[in-house]
Amino acid sequence: PMARNALAAPALGACVAAAVVALGCSGARAFGLAAGAKASQRERAAQSATRPDGGAGRAGAVLEGSPGGPAAGFWAGAMGVVAGLGVAASSRGLWRRSEARRTSLRYTTQQILPSLSWIKTGFKSNELQNGELRAVCLAGCDICVGKTATGKLFAVGDKAPPTGLSFSVGGEVEGDTIVEPQYGCTFDIANGQPVGTWCPSPPIVGGVIGAIMGGPMAVSVFDVRQDFFSGDIQVLTDVNAKKAYEADYWKGLLDAQGKDDGSYY
Repeated sequence: PMARNALAAPALGACVAAAVVALGCSGARAFGLAAGAKASQRERAAQSATRPDGGAGRAGAVLEGSPGGPAAGFWAGAMGVVAGLGVAASSRGLWRRSEARRTSLRYTTQQILPSLSWIKTGFKSNELQNGELRAVCLAGCDICVGKTATGKLFAVGDKAPPTGLSFSVGGEVEGDTIVEPQYGCTFDIANGQPVGTWCPSPPIVGGVIGAIMGGPMAVSVFDVRQDFFSGDIQVLTDVNAKKAYEADYWKGLLDAQGKDDGSYY
């Protein structure tokens, strides 16, 4: 588009100059012919009064009146060229000012590395009952913290496949697995992998929905610990996870206003 704009202004000026020259030449020619005709009429009237040979007078009048046409056409053409060059220069200046105001596209290639940190959940181990599940948001990550029937702490991502429902809303702990409440999918709390039949409930319908949503999927697993002195439950969380996710996602069409790090499209 920039190259087309750069060529458009001179081309427009040349077209205007050519049009002005053509109009000037045609106008000058018409002016010369009109002047010649008027002079011919005056000369014919004078010659008819003084001598009988009016044809020679008419011819002389035409010859005397016609030189004015080329001279006027030359000056009109010169004025047309000057006007065309002025229009081209003005268009070029407007284009340059427009390009100076335009903001160039800038792309960033920033690499965001993981930064792991132990973050407190806000509750202590003795406040979490065996078999209980609690959802917390740590560094922008939704995490489900729970205890098995034997009192073992665990933490998994709180978006339960296949639809992203929270484990803390109706989820159950069965042995060393956690069951999501909507379609009955079961996940191992140690590695997050699905266990058993995928979407077993309701019969037939659950299987169809699970297949449409992409089949078996795992959940994220987080390291969790209990502070020795305070008893606070802490989860090892990547504090840059949200920033890294948005760096890849909020670009292009969806990010018309730019980001906090100065990058924009």
